[in-house]
Amino acid sequence: MNHLPLTPEDMELIRAAEETLRRAYVPDRHTVAAAVRAGSGRIYTGVNIEGIHGPCAEPVALGNAFAHGERDILAMVAVHR
Repeated sequence: MNHLPLTPEDMELIRAAEETLRRAYVPDRHTVAAAVRAGSGRIYTGVNIEGIHGPCAEPVALGNAFAHGERDILAMVAVHR
């Protein structure tokens, strides 16, 4: 399997997810954060809710983007602590 190098845009998404997780991290509650880049270029983030018992970070981030009127998602990342 071939892997492409991370782009500056990829790194920006990773940093946004890491910063969100840094702010929201609570052991056994919020241990994953996600970031999505929308077609507008804006980045939206989200965290998981209550560890494994609630929504994952990825649909939370997507819902955040959709709630702001976005319809096209170009990329997504997730980070775990």
